[in-house]
Amino acid sequence: MNTLKRNNADIVEIIGLINKGVECWFKAGQLIAQNIDENPDFVDQICDQCKDISPETVYRFEQIGRQQLYPNLLLNDSPGVRRLRRLPYELQKKHASAPVTLLVSGGETLEMDVRNLTPAQAAQVFSGARLRTIAEQRAWIEDKKTTEEAVPASGNLPYRIVGKTVVVMQSCKFTTGDLARLLAQIESER
Repeated sequence: MNTLKRNNADIVEIIGLINKGVECWFKAGQLIAQNIDENPDFVDQICDQCKDISPETVYRFEQIGRQQLYPNLLLNDSPGVRRLRRLPYELQKKHASAPVTLLVSGGETLEMDVRNLTPAQAAQVFSGARLRTIAEQRAWIEDKKTTEEAVPASGNLPYRIVGKTVVVMQSCKFTTGDLARLLAQIESER
């Protein structure tokens, strides 16, 4: 068997095994939830019997069993998926396969897989435990622009040097050249 065919066969087997594992996570979560309901000491008991399992892990499985956390979202730790985990279960399940709408420059929208969102895009699309509407995304973008474009109100610098410390008094950005100049200025005041 050539390498490509073997690799494909291995990929199919690996995906099958992972999917079986996710099914087992759900079954384990259901058992954990049931036992926690019946016995408040259950988490301690399971952790005592298996030192490799932490209480946090048991509670995570409980969330899976109670359908508060869609288990497939634990297979990916991208910024969009991490934020998706905070949403209600039905939205987690939906957007694990369906794209979210992202507002881009020019007022256009893109349908994006949450796994492909950058940290900034994920912050734009998600607001706590819900998805932002297009209007909310537009407001979020405009608000972000105003804070990024912060310019000192007066002619004074947005920072000052006190001894060997730079005190930033207003929102500002520094280029590497600015930082080098500040460092040289601090060093020259010795």
